[in-house]
Amino acid sequence: QGPTGQVSNTNTASFQLTPGTASTSARFIFADLNGTISGWAGGLASTIQVTTPGAVYTGLAIDTAGTRLYAADSALGKVNVFDSSFAPLSLPGAFTDPNLPAGFVPFNVQDIAGKVYVTYAPAGLAAQRAAALGAGFLSVFDENGGFLQRLVSGSQLAAPWGLALAP
Repeated sequence: QGPTGQVSNTNTASFQLTPGTASTSARFIFADLNGTISGWAGGLASTIQVTTPGAVYTGLAIDTAGTRLYAADSALGKVNVFDSSFAPLSLPGAFTDPNLPAGFVPFNVQDIAGKVYVTYAPAGLAAQRAAALGAGFLSVFDENGGFLQRLVSGSQLAAPWGLALAP
Protein backbone atom coordinates (compact mmCIF):
# COMPACT_ATOMS: atom_id res chain seq x y z
CA GLN A 1 0.00 0.00 0.00
CA GLY A 2 1.33 3.42 -0.90
CA PRO A 3 1.59 6.27 1.60
CA THR A 4 -1.63 7.83 2.83
CA GLY A 5 0.15 10.31 5.08
CA GLN A 6 3.53 12.01 4.89
CA VAL A 7 5.37 14.51 7.07
CA SER A 8 8.70 16.28 6.79
CA ASN A 9 10.89 15.99 9.88
CA THR A 10 13.29 18.89 10.49
CA ASN A 11 14.29 17.88 14.02
CA THR A 12 17.51 15.84 13.63
CA ALA A 13 17.31 14.72 17.28
CA SER A 14 13.94 13.04 16.63
CA PHE A 15 12.83 9.99 14.68
CA GLN A 16 16.29 8.52 14.25
CA LEU A 17 16.34 5.37 12.17
CA THR A 18 19.60 4.33 13.85
CA PRO A 19 19.25 5.43 17.50
CA GLY A 20 21.96 7.84 18.63
CA THR A 21 22.98 8.80 15.10
CA ALA A 22 21.56 12.19 14.13
CA SER A 23 22.63 11.67 10.50
CA THR A 24 20.02 8.92 10.25
CA SER A 25 17.12 11.02 11.46
CA ALA A 26 14.16 10.41 9.15
CA ARG A 27 13.79 13.32 6.74
CA PHE A 28 10.35 12.11 5.72
CA ILE A 29 7.97 9.83 7.59
CA PHE A 30 5.13 7.93 5.91
CA ALA A 31 1.99 6.12 7.10
CA ASP A 32 -0.02 3.63 5.07
CA LEU A 33 -3.16 1.52 4.98
CA ASN A 34 -1.25 -1.50 6.31
CA GLY A 35 -0.86 0.16 9.72
CA THR A 36 2.85 0.86 9.26
CA ILE A 37 4.90 3.99 9.75
CA SER A 38 8.19 4.23 7.87
CA GLY A 39 11.08 6.69 7.89
CA TRP A 40 13.36 7.75 5.05
CA ALA A 41 16.77 9.38 5.63
CA GLY A 42 18.02 9.20 2.04
CA GLY A 43 18.93 6.37 -0.25
CA LEU A 44 16.73 3.93 -2.10
CA ALA A 45 14.38 2.67 0.60
CA SER A 46 12.47 3.67 3.69
CA THR A 47 12.61 1.73 6.96
CA ILE A 48 9.50 0.44 8.71
CA GLN A 49 9.54 1.72 12.30
CA VAL A 50 6.00 0.94 13.50
CA THR A 51 3.56 -1.83 12.70
CA THR A 52 0.19 -1.60 14.44
CA PRO A 53 -1.89 -4.78 13.96
CA GLY A 54 -5.38 -4.03 12.66
CA ALA A 55 -4.64 -0.34 12.06
CA VAL A 56 -5.41 1.44 8.80
CA TYR A 57 -3.54 4.74 8.77
CA THR A 58 -5.26 7.28 6.54
CA GLY A 59 -3.39 10.37 7.73
CA LEU A 60 -0.22 11.48 9.52
CA ALA A 61 0.89 14.68 11.27
CA ILE A 62 3.93 15.85 13.23
CA ASP A 63 3.77 18.31 16.13
CA THR A 64 5.36 21.75 16.01
CA ALA A 65 8.40 20.63 18.03
CA GLY A 66 9.01 17.65 15.78
CA THR A 67 8.78 15.22 18.70
CA ARG A 68 5.40 13.51 18.21
CA LEU A 69 3.57 11.81 15.38
CA TYR A 70 -0.21 11.62 15.12
CA ALA A 71 -1.66 8.84 12.95
CA ALA A 72 -5.36 8.77 12.03
CA ASP A 73 -6.44 5.13 12.34
CA SER A 74 -9.72 4.73 10.49
CA ALA A 75 -10.00 1.00 11.26
CA LEU A 76 -9.68 1.20 15.04
CA GLY A 77 -11.35 4.63 15.20
CA LYS A 78 -8.70 6.63 17.02
CA VAL A 79 -5.66 8.84 16.64
CA ASN A 80 -2.50 6.97 17.60
CA VAL A 81 0.34 9.07 19.04
CA PHE A 82 4.05 8.18 18.86
CA ASP A 83 7.05 9.80 20.55
CA SER A 84 10.29 10.87 18.86
CA SER A 85 11.60 7.28 19.03
CA PHE A 86 8.48 5.91 17.27
CA ALA A 87 7.21 4.43 20.57
CA PRO A 88 3.44 4.58 21.16
CA LEU A 89 2.26 7.07 23.78
CA SER A 90 -0.67 6.42 26.06
CA LEU A 91 -2.85 9.52 26.33
CA PRO A 92 -6.12 8.29 27.92
CA GLY A 93 -9.15 10.10 26.58
CA ALA A 94 -7.08 12.02 24.04
CA PHE A 95 -8.51 13.01 20.67
CA THR A 96 -12.09 12.32 21.70
CA ASP A 97 -14.79 14.58 20.33
CA PRO A 98 -17.54 14.28 22.97
CA ASN A 99 -20.34 14.97 20.49
CA LEU A 100 -19.19 12.91 17.52
CA PRO A 101 -22.05 10.76 16.23
CA ALA A 102 -21.60 6.99 16.20
CA GLY A 103 -20.24 5.50 12.99
CA PHE A 104 -17.57 8.16 12.31
CA VAL A 105 -13.82 7.57 12.52
CA PRO A 106 -10.69 9.73 12.24
CA PHE A 107 -9.82 10.05 8.55
CA ASN A 108 -6.99 12.56 8.56
CA VAL A 109 -4.97 14.61 11.02
CA GLN A 110 -2.93 17.79 10.66
CA ASP A 111 -1.00 19.91 13.16
CA ILE A 112 -1.39 23.56 12.18
CA ALA A 113 0.29 26.15 14.41
CA GLY A 114 0.15 23.89 17.46
CA LYS A 115 -3.45 22.78 17.10
CA VAL A 116 -4.32 19.30 15.88
CA TYR A 117 -7.16 19.17 13.36
CA VAL A 118 -8.89 15.82 12.91
CA THR A 119 -11.30 15.07 10.08
CA TYR A 120 -13.94 12.40 10.57
CA ALA A 121 -15.59 10.25 7.90
CA PRO A 122 -18.06 7.36 7.94
CA ALA A 123 -16.46 4.09 9.02
CA GLY A 124 -15.44 1.70 6.25
CA LEU A 125 -14.02 2.20 2.78
CA ALA A 126 -17.34 1.68 0.98
CA ALA A 127 -19.09 4.26 3.20
CA GLN A 128 -16.22 6.70 2.76
CA ARG A 129 -16.32 6.40 -1.03
CA ALA A 130 -20.12 6.82 -1.11
CA ALA A 131 -20.28 9.59 1.51
CA ALA A 132 -22.93 12.20 0.83
CA LEU A 133 -22.65 15.90 1.63
CA GLY A 134 -22.90 16.36 5.36
CA ALA A 135 -21.17 13.04 6.15
CA GLY A 136 -18.09 14.56 7.73
CA PHE A 137 -16.79 16.51 10.68
CA LEU A 138 -13.72 18.54 11.63
CA SER A 139 -12.63 18.91 15.25
CA VAL A 140 -9.72 20.74 16.87
CA PHE A 141 -7.51 19.48 19.72
CA ASP A 142 -4.39 20.66 21.53
CA GLU A 143 -1.16 18.71 20.95
CA ASN A 144 -1.90 16.50 23.99
CA GLY A 145 -5.26 15.48 22.55
CA GLY A 146 -7.45 17.78 24.64
CA PHE A 147 -10.68 18.68 22.83
CA LEU A 148 -10.89 22.39 21.95
CA GLN A 149 -13.85 22.68 19.60
CA ARG A 150 -15.88 21.25 16.75
CA LEU A 151 -14.95 23.43 13.81
CA VAL A 152 -17.28 22.07 11.11
CA SER A 153 -20.32 19.80 11.37
CA GLY A 154 -21.71 18.28 8.19
CA SER A 155 -22.18 21.20 5.81
CA GLN A 156 -20.41 20.57 2.51
CA LEU A 157 -18.12 17.92 3.99
CA ALA A 158 -18.32 14.38 2.60
CA ALA A 159 -15.63 12.13 4.12
CA PRO A 160 -13.18 15.08 4.41
CA TRP A 161 -9.54 14.17 4.05
CA GLY A 162 -7.23 16.97 2.89
CA LEU A 163 -6.30 19.80 5.25
CA ALA A 164 -4.03 22.79 4.71
CA LEU A 165 -3.52 26.31 5.99
CA ALA A 166 -4.02 28.78 3.16
CA PRO A 167 -1.53 31.67 3.02
